[in-house]
Amino acid sequence: MQKNVFFISLLFSSFVRAENVQVATGPLTLDACYRLALERSESVGLSEEDVRRGEAQYAQLRSGILPSVGFRATEKFQDTAGSPSSANGTLVRGDQVEASFYGKQTIFAGFREFAAMKGQKEEIAARQETVSRSKILLYEDVAGLFFTIADRDQEMESLQNLIRLSTDRVQELKKRLAIGRSRESEILSTESQAANLESRWESARGFREAALAVLNTLLRAQVTAIMDDQPDAVAPASIDRYLERVAQRPDVRSAESRRLSRAQFVKSARRIYLPTLDLTGNYYVKRVGANEPIDWDALFSLNAPFYTGGQTQSLVRLAESDERTAALQLSQVRRDAEGEVRERHRNLLSLLSQMEKLKRSADLAERNYTVQRNEYRLGLVNNLDVLAALNTWQDTQLALDTVRLAAKNVSIRLELAAGSIPEVLP
Repeated sequence: MQKNVFFISLLFSSFVRAENVQVATGPLTLDACYRLALERSESVGLSEEDVRRGEAQYAQLRSGILPSVGFRATEKFQDTAGSPSSANGTLVRGDQVEASFYGKQTIFAGFREFAAMKGQKEEIAARQETVSRSKILLYEDVAGLFFTIADRDQEMESLQNLIRLSTDRVQELKKRLAIGRSRESEILSTESQAANLESRWESARGFREAALAVLNTLLRAQVTAIMDDQPDAVAPASIDRYLERVAQRPDVRSAESRRLSRAQFVKSARRIYLPTLDLTGNYYVKRVGANEPIDWDALFSLNAPFYTGGQTQSLVRLAESDERTAALQLSQVRRDAEGEVRERHRNLLSLLSQMEKLKRSADLAERNYTVQRNEYRLGLVNNLDVLAALNTWQDTQLALDTVRLAAKNVSIRLELAAGSIPEVLP
């Protein structure tokens, strides 16, 4: 175990030197850890870039309904050897120069661009919700590591307290041995327990360092300590109250926006069957030959395809398939979200029930240890009874601390699963 911890720490130290990570000056809260992770998160950054890409695609679609204006200049060279002649030379010029300002506007295209633009707006909304979902998932990851470290910190503190009690117990037994009221075997058994506790403490420290190394990798920071400022979990509302909020989850709203987007793309695809009418106009600043007196012209173009080899039909079918897929994905996301809420709600209720019973058990175990210790001094019980009572008390306290921190984590995860977004999330 120690070798693994050393290897992880070595890798992390190299990472810190290579990346020039931020060094934390003190214990960090959960929200502070999340802010650091958010600044360096690739997954959130990729989601945000996806939104920008969608916005660029929307601008590209919008350009289809806007006019295009520009300047065009051409110079054409051609053979005039066989052209008709006049008294002054050939009727056809060997070079033809033409320069004009032009404009082109689509007058009617079945309004498919407008449907596509509406679809792209919904797609952008879906991607924006994906960004929010990425942030929530990042918060969950940070919280999971945070409470794992907090659990190890609490375990190390409890074990240190138990080591202290065992050491005090050894000192007391040595004094009793000196006056003939204890046996050396009692001292040895207590010292053995203390050594075992120290081994457990080292194991907990190793797990803490490993979890902290993972957290530091996620945060791109050199954090050495955390501070748990989260309130204890309380009894949740009814499951129906949480299920009502599922529709507000970012991933559910993203799936709904994507379904609406695909429906608009189906409309756009179907409108390809309609004819298109374009207007192109030119204003000439330079012409030669017979067209020199003509300053401008306008061209109306009507395109009404009757058969395209099935291309349009295949595009419509593809768009309809995408719409059905989006509807199925929305149904799946909703079902998964509801299942996640039910699981976390049930888990939180179970943890709170365990915590209530462990509190009572820990209080009784502490009282039992106090009684056993006093009865030992009166010669009513032996040292093994005292050690067993001490172990039961501390093990129960460790279990209580673990359940309390797990309930905090699950309480946060339940709120996130129900669609709540912590205030710390920008």
